[in-house]
Amino acid sequence: MHTFGASITLCNVVARAVSQPRHPRRRSLGVVPLAFVATCAAPVCLRAQDEFADVRAHAAQLVADGAVAGLAIAVARGGEIVWEESFGWADKERRVPLTPGTALMLASVSKPITATGLMVLVERGLVDLDAPIDDYLGAAHLTAKVGDARAATVRRVANHTAGLSRYGRGYPADSARFARPMGEVIARYGIIVYPPGERFEYSNLGYGLIDHVIARVGGTTFPVFMREEVFKPLGLTSMFVYPDTLPGIPITVGYDAQGNPLPPSVYDHAGATSVYGTARDLVQFGMFHLKDRLPTQRPILSDRAIDAMHVPTTEGAADPYGMAGSPYGLGWFIASERGHRVLQHTGGGGGASTRLVLYPEQDVAVAVLGNQEAGAPQVIAREILMALDLADPYPVPDAMNTSFEPPPESRGEWDGVIVTHEGDVPIALTVDSARVLVQFGSDSAVQAIRPVRAGGAMGFFVVRGLRMSDIPPQHALRFDLRLDGDCLCGSVVTRPTTTGPGVPTLPFWVELHRREGPRE
Repeated sequence: MHTFGASITLCNVVARAVSQPRHPRRRSLGVVPLAFVATCAAPVCLRAQDEFADVRAHAAQLVADGAVAGLAIAVARGGEIVWEESFGWADKERRVPLTPGTALMLASVSKPITATGLMVLVERGLVDLDAPIDDYLGAAHLTAKVGDARAATVRRVANHTAGLSRYGRGYPADSARFARPMGEVIARYGIIVYPPGERFEYSNLGYGLIDHVIARVGGTTFPVFMREEVFKPLGLTSMFVYPDTLPGIPITVGYDAQGNPLPPSVYDHAGATSVYGTARDLVQFGMFHLKDRLPTQRPILSDRAIDAMHVPTTEGAADPYGMAGSPYGLGWFIASERGHRVLQHTGGGGGASTRLVLYPEQDVAVAVLGNQEAGAPQVIAREILMALDLADPYPVPDAMNTSFEPPPESRGEWDGVIVTHEGDVPIALTVDSARVLVQFGSDSAVQAIRPVRAGGAMGFFVVRGLRMSDIPPQHALRFDLRLDGDCLCGSVVTRPTTTGPGVPTLPFWVELHRREGPRE
């Protein structure tokens, strides 16, 4: 699950990590506990001793320093796994080491895996990528606040251009009372807030819709379909969709950014978030997409279908908060580095941080998994690519520009509502040359924070909560507004604050019109 706050934190972590010396093995590791050292098959470890020595030492150092609880790494080149190793702890409190046989949450790296399951149905002629996704949702249907819901095709949902906003909702696996049927989720939050096809907006809910389609069309549950039609044929013997598990396959405890253990969670959007697997599973999934013909794998897609997933179908456009800028295919971010084509996806949140990177022309796959919300897997993946002479160090990000000048046409006073399934919430805005004031009902106006502008759109945060049964009382709101005729409209999404852990990311429609005369 990606958030604005998380992306800024990751940039800072990456900047600090790559500012360290390029040869971490030359730093003293002190006394490193045994569990921090290699836990892998000896031949694979031995091949990695020289080529990845610096990276191995840095991975052990990050665990020893407490920057991450555990790391699992697998690297494939030329159709062969050349490095597989785990560092640190699967469970810090019980001192259980992380081993290559331990499954970790893949978070958003679940998306290319789910997209692969979708393409199985496409190749069987059971799903049309260019048909409205509503055709496959049963009685549930998306609600279009702008544009046409029929234009929200399966392809646009899969490449994040269907017009859906951000979404993220998980709950402890032992709290079944929080479970909600997908039809109800769609009725409440399946809101199209941008014209379909107009812009890229990263959406976990979109991949929740896709896993719902896979289950309905596949005639079984999403976890069972993926196990029988994707994981087993590809020889991914430790991969599963949580809360389904596999006998004998241990899973890690997940930790938040501060190192606190988190309970296993179930999500409304399993296809976006909930795949678990080992580093070997993940790198072998990557090898399938590199068209490496492994004896343990049965082809589940034609080369043509695999190629179709790797074609950019949208620019990785940015909302005012500038998510990822790479073009996106079907489940993959697609980039270029040093002239090389790169397919990749990252994941973070829920006690996990993960990265899978493929270099098709070089036949290289790199998988790094962590069981803590930390930037360490991103850093280690980059260092592996540097060791392979495929990438350069991360650039140190510039300081965030805090100046703000709203679009001229948006200045003035506005009245309107936030539309929710529990009723409309009155809201008023005052936009001047340098700031935005927000007022809810008869409450006092507050000044928006972190305002930014992208063309004719503007975004800002308000540390103020909606009074709703779905959301803990302490949370912030992220607005993303643009002028459409006489309407200043768009989305408002709930976000956590430092005093509000466990806040889901829920989208709502907001609609304002210019005030005529003084406010009563």
